[in-house]
Amino acid sequence: MVILPELYIIADGAPTGDLRLAPVDLSGEFQAEPTESELRDAAEVYLANHPLPWIGSLNISVNFEILKQSPEYSGINALNDVLLCDIVGVYFRALDVFVQEKVVKTVYDPLNEKYTAIELGVLQSTLTDVIVKRVESDLTN
Repeated sequence: MVILPELYIIADGAPTGDLRLAPVDLSGEFQAEPTESELRDAAEVYLANHPLPWIGSLNISVNFEILKQSPEYSGINALNDVLLCDIVGVYFRALDVFVQEKVVKTVYDPLNEKYTAIELGVLQSTLTDVIVKRVESDLTN
């Protein structure tokens, strides 16, 4: 088995200071055991040809059941409602990755009186972004 000495490759366009890793198995790309250089080249080709959901400011939508509303967790007082701007951890079993993101949107079910989903990540636009886009649009027209 060949493993690169640097252990990871940074994709083009990856934001600085926000390193997110995902394992990639490239064993199916080779007939024989590759050299480190061949493996590095294959990894760079893979990164160039595959969309990277862990890069950029993509948001995560999470459907959930609030634990404090279930009978098993009714006695635990530390469980609070998830609110906007809370930091929430999510575990991705398939990638064995744990991330913590800010809650930027909540979905509340008023009929059942409970939250049903949250969106984690970053706000997609701010008032400043909207104004700048509007001014740029007016200037180009």
